[in-house]
Amino acid sequence: MTDIIKKELAVTPAYCKKVLSKVDKIVQENFFDSETANEVWVKALAEKKSRIVASKDLLDLSYNINELIKVLKTSHCGLYTHNDETFYFLRSLFGTRGARLKQPAYDFTGFAVGGGKCLPNQIRYVLDGSPAAEAGLMIGDTILKVNGRPFIGQANFFGTAGTAVILAVKRGSQSLIRYMTPAFKTPREGYTEAIMKSVRVMEYSDCNLGYVHIWSGIGESEEAFRWAVFQWLAETDGLIIDLRDGYGGLGITAIDWLYRPESGMKVITSHSKGKPWGSWSVRYDRPVIALINGGSRSGKELVALQLKKTKRATLLGEKTAGAMVAGSHFPIDKRLSMYVAVVDTLVDGERIEGVGVAPDIVVPFDYDKPGIDSQLDAAAEMLRRKIAMNKHKRS
Repeated sequence: MTDIIKKELAVTPAYCKKVLSKVDKIVQENFFDSETANEVWVKALAEKKSRIVASKDLLDLSYNINELIKVLKTSHCGLYTHNDETFYFLRSLFGTRGARLKQPAYDFTGFAVGGGKCLPNQIRYVLDGSPAAEAGLMIGDTILKVNGRPFIGQANFFGTAGTAVILAVKRGSQSLIRYMTPAFKTPREGYTEAIMKSVRVMEYSDCNLGYVHIWSGIGESEEAFRWAVFQWLAETDGLIIDLRDGYGGLGITAIDWLYRPESGMKVITSHSKGKPWGSWSVRYDRPVIALINGGSRSGKELVALQLKKTKRATLLGEKTAGAMVAGSHFPIDKRLSMYVAVVDTLVDGERIEGVGVAPDIVVPFDYDKPGIDSQLDAAAEMLRRKIAMNKHKRS
């Protein structure tokens, strides 16, 4: 590691003890299950304290404390360092909700590694139009080195915005070199832009399918989603809504427009001085398929469950994360943030936390085949069949 990375990740026993004390206070005062916080947590902390205080660097400290946090057995709980992309996302998310933190711009790459079926240094997703996408990185790629140094996370990109970095990548049996230029922006900007850049029309001889990936629900994301459907995809014969990976944050009303009755308003037409008349739809009534996987979490799970219960869309892919509680963000210092579940939730008396939402049609994703999206291919084929059946019924 370079000197700057070593400095950014350095800790002392006194620092580790101070951080642990803050984490302990946050959990005991805010975790929704007071019995677990006051009994199970306290016992586990006593057992793991010495190891945590002896952590050799910030990454080790984060790992050891997160091992402790596992005893809470609840999603939306974790300690995140400035080496984690989630650290910046959480500060951006809660920065939009009147928190005392300003929107944090950082060296944005647009890819995330680890989690689910992926190795810690294997790419789980790539945001559309991001520096990672422009560099040709793919889901399933393994990042080995950045500028000749072992890949450890966001710390590899500290201070690199606007400067090309060299990535050593393993893709299947291939060893590749990719050049990427991180951008200095907030996660709110990056994820909203990715939604807009994901939009496309998939043209076939028998129909046109619309596609949009809802990467998160923060900031202007829901507005970007609606704009994409009604401005760019309004004339398509069917719609694929991609809820896979990224983050949650979607509100329960995010897709209400999919349920507007036929008797309601369909089209708004308007013009302003010096401009021609224009129109846009306010209702989408064609077939819909939603893609889900183990990275679909929180607000996205609410949306998926709503689509499933109403049968407004077919869910295709793999079971969602089962991360259905409400969390709150607690900044510890400039390098650390704590996320804690503060509200437990049931939906119609049903527990989604730890359970998830099952797809109507199971289609696995193979991370060992970069560039191949079997779930999207299956969704497109199924949607084409639905459209063909509808046309046959009308005829």
